[in-house]
Amino acid sequence: PSLAFATRRQLTSELARMGADASKISDALDKGKTGKLDRKKASEIAKNLPKKMAAYADAFLGEAKGDTVDMKSLFAHFEGKKIDQRGIFQAIKKANAPKAASLVFTDEELKKTAGIDAMAEKPRGRPTPEQAEALKKQKVAKGKFLDECRARLGLSKKDWSDKKMTKAIEEFKKSSAEAEKKKAMISLEPPSGTRDFFPKEYAVQKWLFQKMKETAKAFSFQEYDAPVLEHAELYKRKAGEEITAQMYNFIDKEGAEVTLRPEMTPTLARMVMQKMDERGEIRELLPLKWFSIPQCWRFETVQRGRKREHYQWNMDIVGVPGVTAELELLAAVTTFFKSIGITGKDVGIKINSRKVLGAIVEAAGVPKEMFAPVCVIIDKLDKIGPECVTAELTEKKVPVESSKMILRAMECKSIEELAELCKGKVDMTAVDEMKTLFAYAKDYGFADFLIFDASVARGL
Repeated sequence: PSLAFATRRQLTSELARMGADASKISDALDKGKTGKLDRKKASEIAKNLPKKMAAYADAFLGEAKGDTVDMKSLFAHFEGKKIDQRGIFQAIKKANAPKAASLVFTDEELKKTAGIDAMAEKPRGRPTPEQAEALKKQKVAKGKFLDECRARLGLSKKDWSDKKMTKAIEEFKKSSAEAEKKKAMISLEPPSGTRDFFPKEYAVQKWLFQKMKETAKAFSFQEYDAPVLEHAELYKRKAGEEITAQMYNFIDKEGAEVTLRPEMTPTLARMVMQKMDERGEIRELLPLKWFSIPQCWRFETVQRGRKREHYQWNMDIVGVPGVTAELELLAAVTTFFKSIGITGKDVGIKINSRKVLGAIVEAAGVPKEMFAPVCVIIDKLDKIGPECVTAELTEKKVPVESSKMILRAMECKSIEELAELCKGKVDMTAVDEMKTLFAYAKDYGFADFLIFDASVARGL
């Protein structure tokens, strides 16, 4: 039997309708009822799923971040897809079954197995009476020893025969020997999630960075830099951002809480504030137009195209209140794309506005102090779908009608459609600014790069 499901509640009700034991799947996947699934366990289950389901699961895990998987997001990912119940149960059973490689034997047990092996050698031909007697004693001793190992590890003889246990011991010996060998060697690979740049690759990187610098300087931006080590306090936010859980942070030898910078913006803010006087005014000719290409660090799960160290091109304008600052930044980045042969047909830049989103959220009756947490939830829309977003907003005490209004706005495909929806409900100043931005982009010749997307919330 198979079924399509979107949420855990729908899964349970559908299974109950079909006469299946819903609690088995729920408990098997989430025994602690935490709503989370360990990523390694999820990967192990995915390996044992039928081919099509495994492909769906791999696609989900490739997009998911962190060391745990959100159950609601997992179910939403499988919405509309056929699910083989028997395949799920079998995959969970296989994933939970002990693996030979996971069995650990004590030093005393390894000494015993060495002593048993020394009791008799396998004869080349027919054994003599003395050899036969020694082999018989060896077999009895080995059987007793393996029974003791099974009892300590909580394994049954039915699942773990003498032959299988012997193989597991040999594999443990081999892996232990390899581990000892590795300890004595210095790894030639860089630390996990980092890269070496050999001359050929480094030349490509320098060429790319040079194109970025040329573009920034052509738009009159000044280059700056700062220590890769930052105050951890700069990144401790209340919005629930994943960045705080991904920091390479530690206490230094002077007792200061520091971190390798995960991004550059807080450092920029710190440096700009150094330029302020006691009245809060910047002692520099405005606007400030600064750029940098810093190396940043985030301790996250290493995936294809996603490592723990990365470089990012930052361009910031301080002191310009209108959309002309955003217009200049967009002009710069599209100029860069063109300089390396990328056109609007190859890449699109999704555009949204904090002011517009803030006006919509406020008009929906959500308090201003809830804006940041609501943004974090809205940002998940394309991953978990509208039903799960509504559920999470409800958990934050956002009324259902307010959630519906926010989601309707998120579904708008053009600034004109959004303007029509917002007419008479929100302050149209923010919407008018967005209209101006798109109009200027058309005049400046890079509108083909821009895509209006009301659901973009990350970074706002």
